[in-house]
Formats: sequence, structure tokens, C-alpha cells
Amino acid sequence: MKKFDVIIVGSGPSGLAAAKVFKENNISFCIIEKNKLPREKLCGGGLTNKSISLLKKMNFDISKCHAKSIDNVNVCYGKKIKNIKLLNNIVMINRKEFDYVLLNQVVNDNIFEFESVIDIVGNTLITNKDKYEYKYIVFADGVNGYSRRLINNRKFGMCVECNINIKTSQTVVDFNIIKNGYGWVFPKKDHTTIGLGNVLNKRNNYIELITQFAKINNIKITQKDIKGFPIPVFSKKVYQQSVIDNNKILVGDAASLVDQISGEGIYYALYSGKLAAESIIHTIKHNYDLKNTYFNKTKPLYKSLRKRNFCSKLLYSKFSGLFIRIGLSKLLINRIKRIFG
Repeated sequence: MKKFDVIIVGSGPSGLAAAKVFKENNISFCIIEKNKLPREKLCGGGLTNKSISLLKKMNFDISKCHAKSIDNVNVCYGKKIKNIKLLNNIVMINRKEFDYVLLNQVVNDNIFEFESVIDIVGNTLITNKDKYEYKYIVFADGVNGYSRRLINNRKFGMCVECNINIKTSQTVVDFNIIKNGYGWVFPKKDHTTIGLGNVLNKRNNYIELITQFAKINNIKITQKDIKGFPIPVFSKKVYQQSVIDNNKILVGDAASLVDQISGEGIYYALYSGKLAAESIIHTIKHNYDLKNTYFNKTKPLYKSLRKRNFCSKLLYSKFSGLFIRIGLSKLLINRIKRIFG
């Protein structure tokens, strides 16, 4: 049996942010990852300015990522196309590469790949390969990991996406293609990501819709290129369950920490992973109460997501046309810029 102060389940941005903090504070930890690394990850792959700032603050170096910087977005609604010059560039990355670049900055021999969590008995975590004794667990295992069974009231939207080996120059956000959501075309350094989704998981023929969307944007895709994945919907009920038994914390997508307007998840994954690790360290070193510490630290994050969740209900309602037209007016154009940049 292996022993660690902290077990991190999942090697995405939230788990790696937590690992970085533990490493810098000499807390023993390991990462358990169910896949072989590096692994594919469906994601729009846009790093906003606040994500870049947080990565720099945490001393993560992403210079080895083959990134593409975007300074404008074509926003489409009805018959209008509005080109918006962003206040801050969006950096487009490949998630497979991005996650692996971060991983190599936080682990040595404490990463265990191809292991799935089977059960937790007392302070022992059991995988399909081994047993681990722990003091704390950070669940950074996404929407379909073991942690999904630990909390209730989770709701999901739906997205479909393709990574196509062509280069494009235009970044597109299109509110026409799907109700209660939008489609996107994100140019990367050596390929293009095209996708669409909504936060309500209504019945849609997603394959037909993304095929139509690709045709509109002169991109050829085949059905085998299309992958689907659930998008967690943020809620107060889920957030309040994200600390379990005062020794387990759910972060990132596992805790449904996603911006319901833009679908951004990377920033909230990084930030929640960082705050979870800091809360555990305070608990270890100063005997703080973990639950109270974490919820106090994440108050600004929670308030931000709650506001965005409320706004998304207006944006993706039967009055969506009105709100988008207002949003694309000169009066509120800076708000749109901040959302996407």
C-alpha cells in the first residue's frame, strides 16, 4: 500500500494546479490518472487573459505549447456578423499538449497512469491496480469520474466538436446554429477546432447541426470526426457539496465550475485546484477546518460564477435575440469583449 498526504484524482488543469501548490510546499502527493498520458481531451482550448495571468502567477511555463494568439472574434446573430476587437488576446492551445506541458512541471515518479478509482474505504483509496492511504483527496476527475457518484443534483449541457487538420484564419462565435447555445470555429497553430453546444441539453440532432455549421464555414467534416461530451452546469447545490467529509474536495468540472455564458472551464479549473491545495495545506499546518477554509477562499469564484449563471439564463432564453442585439450594440460592446477576451 502506498501512502501520501494527498491523492489527486485526474491530471487535467485543476489537478495539476493543485499538484503545483503541493510540490512547492513539500506536501507528499500523487496523481492517479485513468488514461495513458498524454491523452486526448475535447475542449475549445481557448485561454483567456485571466487564465494566462493565473498561469504566470503560479509559475507555469507554457512556452513549449504550439499556441496561436487571437485578437478578434466574428460574432454572428441573425443576418449580422459583428467583428469584435478583443481587449486581451485569446491564446488557442491543443489541450492534449497543454495538459502534458503542465504535467511535466509538477511530477516525477508520483504519477500513476491507467488506474481507475474503484472504491474508497475509510482512508484507503482502491484502484484497479493498487491501494493508497491518504489524508486528503482532490477530485479533479471531470464530469464522468468516480466523484460523480459522490454528489447529487448535477445537470449537464451537451457539446459536439471536431479537430480538423486544416488551418483557418477566422475565429467565429455563432448564435444562430443552435438554440440556447452557440457554435464556434477556433483556429489553432496547426489545425482548427469546430464545435457547438448548449447548456440545457435539449434534444437536438447534434451531428446534423455541426455538419450544417461546418458547411456554412466552408469546413469539410465526416461523422467519424465528431465527438460529444457533457458540459457541467454550475449550481449552488453542487457547489455546496464540493467538500465531502472534511477531507475530500471536488474541483474544476467535477464540481461543475464552468462559465455558463462562454463555456470557459480552464480558468475555473486552475483556480479551484489552486485554492483547494492551499486550503488543505492550511488544514495540515494550522489545523484549520477544511470546509470553512475552502468555501471562504472560493467566495469570489462562487459569486462570479453565480452572476454568469444568472446572465446565461437571460441570454439563452426565449428573449435571447433581444439580449444578443443589445449586447452587440455599442452600449455594451465592451462587456462582450470582456466575456470572450
